[in-house]
Amino acid sequence: MILLPKSFSLYNYDFLLYDGGVALSLLQSISIIAAGVPVGIILTSMLGYALTKEDMPGHKFLGAFLIFNMYFGGGLIPFLILVKAIRMYDTFW
Repeated sequence: MILLPKSFSLYNYDFLLYDGGVALSLLQSISIIAAGVPVGIILTSMLGYALTKEDMPGHKFLGAFLIFNMYFGGGLIPFLILVKAIRMYDTFW
């Protein structure tokens, strides 16, 4: 058993990056992040601003609802059942 390589080679990295599979997956992940992060920040900021206004109708209910969901999440299994039910498993979104 030899632990040190006989010669230095970047062939495996070249195969992974230019074969198309890994590069396409990386591009897809970056595009989802580039679209999702700004939308998430905007929606979270809007909800946070709305929750600071005590005269907003439903302020206490919405705050209690969000805190309850922070402490008691639904879980991964129901989410996967939903994703399979609406046929979004193994798709872009």
